[in-house]
Amino acid sequence: MIIELPKLFKCYGLNDREQQIATGISISTVDSIGTIHLEKVRVVYATAKKTSLPLIDIIKEGWKGFSTYWIKRSVNMVTFLTVQEYLRNKNREGDKELKAYEMLKVGVEVAFIVSFVGAPFDFANTLKQAKNLNPLHHLNRKDIVKLYKGWPMNTLSLIIQNIASIFLFEKLRQNN
Repeated sequence: MIIELPKLFKCYGLNDREQQIATGISISTVDSIGTIHLEKVRVVYATAKKTSLPLIDIIKEGWKGFSTYWIKRSVNMVTFLTVQEYLRNKNREGDKELKAYEMLKVGVEVAFIVSFVGAPFDFANTLKQAKNLNPLHHLNRKDIVKLYKGWPMNTLSLIIQNIASIFLFEKLRQNN
């Protein structure tokens, strides 16, 4: 989807940035539909001190919290695609391929930006999935630091993901 959707959106006259945004939202929608139940189980088991709620009951809650999860996925995917495209083009001289150290640099930068932008949405999703409550009711100005509580670990996991993806995207770009 990451490679082919921008080509499709280009046929509809979307510019590069609009193509990345539309691709990110499309991927997030498909991903969210397919993984909302797994996300709910993951969050409930990760946040519960002791859960007596059987797995099937968590799954039966179904689509509760879907919009929050979809927003989280959309923000992360759109940020990831647009920032990575921007930084790859910024670091590329002409039509040359990026050198390995340039790809590593782009991967790390993208991870930091995506994790920073996405942290509040990840926090909101966790609250929504864990308690099925409106996450904004749990925040006040003093609690804003909570939004970034898991940020370092999220950044680390995204660094690994982004470095791998930048190498893959460069290879796919060369083949197209």
